[in-house]
Amino acid sequence: MAVTLKAMAIRFGREHASSRVSWVTQELPGGGRYTRNDKEGAKHLLRLLEEGNGPEDIYPRSLFSGEWADDPTPSTFAEDLGIDSDHPRLDDLLNVAEDSYDREWWTQIYDQILWAAKGS
Repeated sequence: MAVTLKAMAIRFGREHASSRVSWVTQELPGGGRYTRNDKEGAKHLLRLLEEGNGPEDIYPRSLFSGEWADDPTPSTFAEDLGIDSDHPRLDDLLNVAEDSYDREWWTQIYDQILWAAKGS
């Protein structure tokens, strides 16, 4: 069975979210005080997020923001999918990847914070 472009875009978003979540949970404000190293810090961060007041670093930036040198761009995304940058479905696939990225980001961030808050 061939992998569809949509499935590739979903996987692309998930993989990038996993990579960034791993980095962010080690580098949150306070030198990691909100990660698994500090149960109370994790509980505090969870409360902040539930109130919509989490630290700026915890919120995902756009998958294709270009903020960092190795961030994907629409062109590199198209290249990774094996399509031309003028492919008629590129915009739709970019949206699929962004949506997948956002969902995976929040799932993993909350999992990491809940895990830390339990002191596991």
